[in-house]
Amino acid sequence: MSARFRARFGSAWTWVQNVLSLWVVVAGVGWGSPGQVLVATLAGLALIGVGGLLGLAGVRSLGSQRTTGPALPPGAILVTRGNYARVRHPLYGGLMLSTLGWSIFWESRCALGAALVLAAVLKRKSMLEEAHLRERFADYAEYAGRVPGFFPKFNLKPAVQRRRDAPKLERQKSDES
Repeated sequence: MSARFRARFGSAWTWVQNVLSLWVVVAGVGWGSPGQVLVATLAGLALIGVGGLLGLAGVRSLGSQRTTGPALPPGAILVTRGNYARVRHPLYGGLMLSTLGWSIFWESRCALGAALVLAAVLKRKSMLEEAHLRERFADYAEYAGRVPGFFPKFNLKPAVQRRRDAPKLERQKSDES
């Protein structure tokens, strides 16, 4: 592919990503049977919604710096605000969740297979992009070390610790009485 073509339409990775995304949609509609299991329908819709919100927030955070390929626009800065303060690849994470949700909603094994292949492609594509970002931005390594890749981390440890400490606090209160 020529540099001009890549600049306008993205890399081969982007084309593979788009074909797989389309395959998830077609396989779901063509070989799926939605509504057979209520839990699958609800879980699928939830994943589609969460994935869509994650992706839209990523688009909003990127603003005019959003591109179809790994090449950055002239004068680009490292975006670490908004959704990018919580995840490095919210667009990819959102697409992963949405396609997984779509395949679950339609209860389609074929769509699920395509969604899993798409996730692997997005993982590989992100690794290539990150190599480029490490070369371009000196502080990218530090950013990548503290911010997760595709999905935000939720720290459940404080809640678990509070549950563990609750019996101790109750005993202390009863001893004081």
